[in-house]
Amino acid sequence: MILQQFKNEPIAALSYLIGCTATGEAAIIDPNLAAEQYVLAAADYGLRITLVLETHMHADYYSTGRAIAYQTGAQLALPAGAKALFEHTAINDGDRFQIGNVMLRALHTPGHTPEHMSYVVSDTTRSFQPWFVFTGDCLFVGDVGRTDLVDLPGSGSDILYDSIVNVLLRLPDYVEIYPGHYSGSPCGSKEMSPKLSSTIGFERRFNWALQAPDKATFVEWVNKSSRDSVESILQHRNTNRGELALQPQYDYRINLFKPDDQRIPELSTSAAAHALSQGAVCIDLRPQNSFARKHPAGAINIVYNRNSFLNNLKGLVNTNEPLIFYADHPVIAHAAASMAMRSNYSNILGYLAGDPAMWDDSELAQDELLVFSIDELYDLITKERVLVLDVRNPSEWAKGVIDGARLVRLFDLRSQLASLPRDQRIITICESGMRATTAASLLKRFGFPDVAAVSKSGMSAYASSYPTVAYAN
Repeated sequence: MILQQFKNEPIAALSYLIGCTATGEAAIIDPNLAAEQYVLAAADYGLRITLVLETHMHADYYSTGRAIAYQTGAQLALPAGAKALFEHTAINDGDRFQIGNVMLRALHTPGHTPEHMSYVVSDTTRSFQPWFVFTGDCLFVGDVGRTDLVDLPGSGSDILYDSIVNVLLRLPDYVEIYPGHYSGSPCGSKEMSPKLSSTIGFERRFNWALQAPDKATFVEWVNKSSRDSVESILQHRNTNRGELALQPQYDYRINLFKPDDQRIPELSTSAAAHALSQGAVCIDLRPQNSFARKHPAGAINIVYNRNSFLNNLKGLVNTNEPLIFYADHPVIAHAAASMAMRSNYSNILGYLAGDPAMWDDSELAQDELLVFSIDELYDLITKERVLVLDVRNPSEWAKGVIDGARLVRLFDLRSQLASLPRDQRIITICESGMRATTAASLLKRFGFPDVAAVSKSGMSAYASSYPTVAYAN
């Protein structure tokens, strides 16, 4: 499971990315930053955003949830009580959402607003018990949510008390809490902590408001607490629920991705197809499973990650080769192209993005990559004449290798192509499938006719089930 917290410092707001690496899916909770920032963050983990959740209709910022859904095709889910006036999935108490192996369960926690939801998270690969909870503006670290921002049935300090005491505090003490704000936000009192997470147990013992002996005292304390004013409360809230139109600068339908660096052109499909037919290299930035299903023939799969992408590109592609960068989303393709340009790649033709179906009407040939599991690989080794190509590093080979495997570091592969057989099936393997897929794509680009990869698994999994031999340096 992946969890990343985002800080929007000018408004002391928090948002979250939660994802499952096994299925490549991600959800965004309470987005308040540019949609493109979440898209790039998901891509860093090899994830695509499939779900956007809001805890409530925010009164202090314009949500970017609709923009994310518009750009990625993700499901947009909002509390049913908000009665949002645009297309969405309505969330009711107890509803569950599955992001691969990660399960989120909605808890209705009104008081701050009538519709407010919290989301309890379980990593089902470890346990179905709750691990942590997104508490939005209901419960903060060291504080509780305001109840004076909206005067609506279902909001108020007495209702907030019931939500916290009878819902959230019934969770086990070990459950972590991840709130929607931290100190400096006007959505809480002066007691709100700058700490960005806590636990149910710690807040039960030390949160000032939760030391109230009964509901009446809680209501008295909360209503007397010092709170800063919040500007444009109804404008934000009613815009977020669709009652008011988005202001032009926030309208996701007209403010699509516009890169700061205009030196790298966005290509049409036909222009890209023509360049590729003339020998340009397509750098396919999508996750390996997406690449395997369908890709432009001859593309090299280098999955986007801002920390490793450039190193991988330099290890596989010469700086003077004509390059086109292709991804699911234009912000990813442009980011990769910009990184390459800043690193002296001198022949960048452009970038483009979209579903692989975009190539269907072009004259460009498309291809797929055959992938095997470790069980299928073992069966093939014992029954057929195949060459296993292990593209890990020597330190990894030292843990054990498959008997008879050819050992070539990924970054040495181009210099070793002439020594590899073209009349034998080659199956690439690494530790997780990513380098194996990259290696297989490189072999296919250089004309090897029968290539496959072990994907979404690798040598550690193989060694736990099947025999290996020591690496002879």
